[in-house]
Amino acid sequence: SCDLRSCNLKNGKIKAGLISLVIIVLLTFIKFIAYWFSGSLAVFSEAWHSFSDIATTFMVVVTLWLSDKKGDKNNRDEKNSNNRNKRLKVDPELLIGGCISIWLFLIAFTILYRSFFAESAVVQNPLLVGIVFIVISFGSYFIYKLEAITAETEGSAALKADSQHNRTDMIISLLTGFSLVIYYFGIDIDRYIGAAIGVLILLFAIETGVNILLSLKRGENGYVTEYRITEIILSLFDKHIGNSIGSWLCNLLGISQRRKESLANLVLIFKKLCRYSVYLSLLFLFALWLSTAFYRVNLNQKALITRFGKISPAEILPGLHLKLPFPFEKVVVFDATRTRTVDVGNMSASNRALIWNKDHGDNLEFISADNNFFLPYISVSYHISDIKKYYLHITAEEKLIGNICTEEMISLFVNHDFFTLAIYKREEWLRLLSEKIQRRLDSTESGIVLTDISLKDFHPPLKVATAFEDIVSASQARETMMNKARVKYNVMMPEARLYALKTNSKATTEQQHKIMLARGYAQQYLSQLESFAGNPQIISRHLQLQTITAAIADREKIIYDPDSGVEPSQLYTEKFIFGSKKVKQKIKKAAANSGIEPRITVDRKVKRRAPIRD
Repeated sequence: SCDLRSCNLKNGKIKAGLISLVIIVLLTFIKFIAYWFSGSLAVFSEAWHSFSDIATTFMVVVTLWLSDKKGDKNNRDEKNSNNRNKRLKVDPELLIGGCISIWLFLIAFTILYRSFFAESAVVQNPLLVGIVFIVISFGSYFIYKLEAITAETEGSAALKADSQHNRTDMIISLLTGFSLVIYYFGIDIDRYIGAAIGVLILLFAIETGVNILLSLKRGENGYVTEYRITEIILSLFDKHIGNSIGSWLCNLLGISQRRKESLANLVLIFKKLCRYSVYLSLLFLFALWLSTAFYRVNLNQKALITRFGKISPAEILPGLHLKLPFPFEKVVVFDATRTRTVDVGNMSASNRALIWNKDHGDNLEFISADNNFFLPYISVSYHISDIKKYYLHITAEEKLIGNICTEEMISLFVNHDFFTLAIYKREEWLRLLSEKIQRRLDSTESGIVLTDISLKDFHPPLKVATAFEDIVSASQARETMMNKARVKYNVMMPEARLYALKTNSKATTEQQHKIMLARGYAQQYLSQLESFAGNPQIISRHLQLQTITAAIADREKIIYDPDSGVEPSQLYTEKFIFGSKKVKQKIKKAAANSGIEPRITVDRKVKRRAPIRD
């Protein structure tokens, strides 16, 4: 069988095509690796655009190979191949080209969709990847020159057309490289470069599809680039083609000659309007470009100016300002007074109560120090304090805060048990969590300040929620009893302290009183002793009277008149029981006999009674 290895490789066209194909495959592989390292949409688009280069060069090589086979009349396999092609009626090369064209259509629409609707990706290592693409463009330039020189010497139209396509790839690689370099300096046109490359792939797919359809219509074998995309687009505005289409429509609709002339005049007017509309569109685009030099900053906003990626140090006050048009200077406006909020841990579904035995949406479980799983629902509020740090270091603040908060939550939760986190020390660990997150944000120079961390809910998994509710209820009852005990303690302790203070004060006063009284008695005794030494008779009598007074004090006394006729022995009858009826009767009888009424004085406070003798 005849293949590329057995073919006459002395043919310079095939050799140039094979060398170009190998280099393009290698460069495409490098571009996909660069996309893996950078994540740039422009690199992704350029890598797939290089795949279209591979498809084009492959079809050119196959075409050259087939044409070389057709020139070899002594080759038996060529006749068998021609017989198979006649039976198939369709050239396999055209079928492959059609499939490649459809595939490139899908790739182009995918790139355009990502360019306009996908989120902006953060490009990693933009400077390094940009330099790599600038170097790759020299490889495309080498392929372009190789195919162009070979096409000129060998007289190959296919290689000449493919060389123009590789020159376009060289320009696109340079644009991609420069876009990544200026991205490093703060100007992001990655999305626009990707969209432009997507449009180029779409145009190439249209070009390939149109040429394949024309080849199939004419029954030709082999792919030939007969019409470039520019020729296809310009042919739509060709005067003769327009007149032919207009005449065909008029004949189809049965329009008279007079109406044809009227329609022709309308077409002329429409052409003039289109021409002027182009001028007006260009003027409008120019005015729109100049309008990018004006910008406004509101009272609640802060702004900064970047000139080719470098931040201007000038302070921008609220009001209307003037700058250089895009892309020379770019203004970035921040709403610095607005408080932003991000939910971390778990996020509950909207309009759903946070009840422990109900599913809230997310089920991201954390573990505590006592090996209990739980689901925290935390809301973090923050605002931008330094717009320069924020602009230079932050691209997705919600993702950054969420990741930092999740890491610090895991580190904090594994050091506390569940009920400490859920009930007893909520404010303490929330304050500690806020401090840790703020330190992490400050270490990254984010320019973000946390304003509040609120705990929406903190509950265990659904399967054990009921048991935890019972435990929490018991804990709350225990806490209520302890609070009542603390209240009672706080009430009784001041009263006890006051009573102790009064008792201590009273004891101290009584002690001092007794000490002073004892000292007085001692001084009195000494004075009496001194007086007794000078007047013993008087003092003795005084002491006797004082002793008698002290002895009969607080006792029941009966005073009677000896002349009353009552004998003292009668007073001891009945053992001097005061109130005895017999004693009273005897006293009354004796008084009646003597005619003198006795005087009786009774001290009711003294139970013991004794007579006093004169």
